[in-house]
Amino acid sequence: MAGFNVLAPNMRTNYLAFASILIALALLVASMYYLYILIRSRAKIEGVAAYLALALLFFYLLHVFVAILWRWKFTLCLNTVASAIETFKPQAIVASSFGGAVTVELMRTGVWSGPTVLLSPAVDIIHRLLRRGGELPIIPDGMTVTIVHGQQDFIAPYTDSLRLHRDSDTHGEFIDAGSDGHLLFSWNDPQDMKELVLNTIATSRRRRGTRRPSAVTRGAVAAKEDSTVRTTAVC
Repeated sequence: MAGFNVLAPNMRTNYLAFASILIALALLVASMYYLYILIRSRAKIEGVAAYLALALLFFYLLHVFVAILWRWKFTLCLNTVASAIETFKPQAIVASSFGGAVTVELMRTGVWSGPTVLLSPAVDIIHRLLRRGGELPIIPDGMTVTIVHGQQDFIAPYTDSLRLHRDSDTHGEFIDAGSDGHLLFSWNDPQDMKELVLNTIATSRRRRGTRRPSAVTRGAVAAKEDSTVRTTAVC
């Protein structure tokens, strides 16, 4: 994207999510099939009840294992992005889905406090998946954060982002992407995304009392040290 120098560390969470879903579905189908065989063979009710109890215990242990696995992945991603922030020194972060949860955690721990754009952030669902308990995460006061979310998102619910925006005392705005889904196809235009990032940076600068770039120069400059906006994308 013209005017942007982008560092995009790949979290590689798609494979882990796909594997988790695939394993869970395979085990569910196998369990249901075995239960069907027990019923067809007219097994005693005690045997069926014992099988159901064991199946429930197994799925609970599987859920705990998946949570541990995702906690490990979450910690790994936190370290990866924290390292990228330290070395690349971005002026803004654009985070999507799982990356939104990672970025919010970095903001909560003080690693990142700059302008941020969250696209379909999966903050609440990741919090539940990691079995952390307690109150749902919020963004620290005074941060400049723009959230974009579609109402037809069946992966990270739209209402979760509304909750995050409502409960957090931040600068920035919540953008309703209408009937868009998790991938936000209506925001695929690079120019739209560019303006979104620059507007978020401008909002942050106004809050901090620095001069906002003029309408003529906004598309090309937003950095003190060079003519490129340094942005980290977290997916």
